[in-house]
Amino acid sequence: MVGNIHGSIVRYAAGIALALFGIPSLSFAASLPATRDVVVAPGSTVDVEIPITNSGPADIDFSLLLLSASFQPGVEQPQLEQLSPAFTSWITLSSSSIFVPSGASLPVMLAVHPPENALSQTVTLAVVAAEKLDGDISLIHGSAALVFVSVGDVSPQGSCESFVQSPSGEGRVSLSNSGRGILYDNGEIILRGMFGIRLGSTSSNPLFHRVPPGQTRTWQVSLPTIPWWAMGSFSYSLRDAQLSEHPCADIDAGTRWLPLFGIGIAAFGVVTLCIRRRIS
Repeated sequence: MVGNIHGSIVRYAAGIALALFGIPSLSFAASLPATRDVVVAPGSTVDVEIPITNSGPADIDFSLLLLSASFQPGVEQPQLEQLSPAFTSWITLSSSSIFVPSGASLPVMLAVHPPENALSQTVTLAVVAAEKLDGDISLIHGSAALVFVSVGDVSPQGSCESFVQSPSGEGRVSLSNSGRGILYDNGEIILRGMFGIRLGSTSSNPLFHRVPPGQTRTWQVSLPTIPWWAMGSFSYSLRDAQLSEHPCADIDAGTRWLPLFGIGIAAFGVVTLCIRRRIS
């Protein structure tokens, strides 16, 4: 999922990376859909509508950028850079700017038209709606939508790099893709107790992260809660059919015997009470 971006930029320049996302101290007027998926055959054309909403109090003339997006190992947010000239001839935006009144939502069209001799491949793009704030430093900030483009017949090959528990008690999943298509993880995290009994589960990818070819993505996940009454040893396992050849190792969730002691004390109290009643 892609949110807000900002950077201290005097002007748009080739090769500048816009890689800072989700800065909570700034308020951004533009909001875009988090992702779009495009599947297109060589020689065909697909038009993608991307709505741009102005949630700010003033009318804004947004500048539109079409950038390349990539993911670094261990980093959840993407790195944005200038789109390669090899793609600019067949991936285009309908406009370089758009005027959006306050509270309104207007679309910009992304046209994807690979040539007939285009190789089967995937391209990850970011459509950025940016606005400029004048001051001592010229600050450009805005929001971006990721667009995952698959050209021709491509398929992913996913593998698990790591599945660990963070200090906050959540899980952290890191998956890599050595195939040519985009990996859509749709697995689940299963909590198991004594004798492998299933005690609960959560999604391993609740925000529908995609993993582009040749890249690794990492994200936080919620681990199933251990029921208060459960006892014995526990473990978390990530199960996904797309990772069958390189699955994630289980996480040891520890042991808990306190409920057993509580049951034992309660049983002892009941037995003692019955004995006293018989004697009396």
